[in-house]
Parts: sequence; C-alpha cells; structure tokens
Amino acid sequence: MGSKERAPEGTFEMNVLSPARILELLSGLALSWLLMDSALMGIVFVIGALIFDIPLTFAIILKSIPIILASLLAFLGFGFIFAGLVMLLKNIGPFAQIFEFGMLFFSGVFFPLSVMPRWLVAFSKVFPLTHAASAVRAIFVGKTYAEIQGEIAWLLFLVPLYWMSGYIIFKWAEKITRVIGYGGY
Repeated sequence: MGSKERAPEGTFEMNVLSPARILELLSGLALSWLLMDSALMGIVFVIGALIFDIPLTFAIILKSIPIILASLLAFLGFGFIFAGLVMLLKNIGPFAQIFEFGMLFFSGVFFPLSVMPRWLVAFSKVFPLTHAASAVRAIFVGKTYAEIQGEIAWLLFLVPLYWMSGYIIFKWAEKITRVIGYGGY
C-alpha cells in the first residue's frame, strides 16, 4: 500500500500527523500504487501474451476485469494489515516478502493446486490470489461465470473479511502507536 515504502524515508509519520484523515491518506497511497502496479502488470501481461502466443479477445479481457477488481479489493485489506504492522514495527520488509512468497507458493502460482496435498489445497483457500488466478485462467480457456461460481463466491467472501480484519488491525495498531509512539527504532 505504500506505507512500507515510506517507512525508511520517515515520511509516513509526518503524513499521519497531517490534517488528512488516515484512511484518506492510505486510500490515496493505495490508489497510486495500484495504478502504477497495474500499468506494470499490463506491460508484463502484453509481453507474455505476445511471447507465448496467447489468444486474447476483448471479451476475455472484459470478463476478467471484475474478478481482477474483486481480488484487488481483497488485497487492499491486506494492505491495511501491513500498514498497521509498519506503524508498530517500522521495518516489515523481510516479513512482507516472506508473506508474499508464501502466498504465491500456496496459491498455485508456482505449482498447480492439483499436485498439492489436500490439506494444502484447503489452506490455499484463505488467499484471494488462489481464487482470482483460478478464475482468470478458467475464463482464458473459455469457461463462463456460472462454471467458476465457486471461485467467485470465495473471492467475494474474502473481500469483506480482509477489509474488516485489515481495518481492525490497523485501528488497533494506530491506537497503540498513538500511546507508545512509533516503533521499530
């Protein structure tokens, strides 16, 4: 969400002390990072589609957009969780990278879920990436929303879950840091 990038600069605390509300500040940071990352993702996607000769149609891309947007909403919930951790711990870079790698591993990005043990497949359901990747892959091979309704339902379940969790953790961290000061020094 941008807060972990601001921590080494020391600007996050100054932004928190500004007249802007904290949720407005974090939403703005999230939106700016979302736009930059989306542009980068789009470039990588187009290059990959050209290299691997993936047939793209406007209909496929259009059908993928709602799923991608739902997954982005879920990931913004993660962003609030990590923003809270940044306030408490200051430097969470290594933890964030371990979490990111774990999520990629468990979500079926590196290995198909079909070759993973059942318990690991069950665990992978807690990550929005699992459902988003599966749904978008299914759309690319011609499946309809009705055929992937389970993945869509899981994704829509995770959006409010991660938003509520992220908000609660963020507010808790904000309350603690207002009492004891910003950590990590």
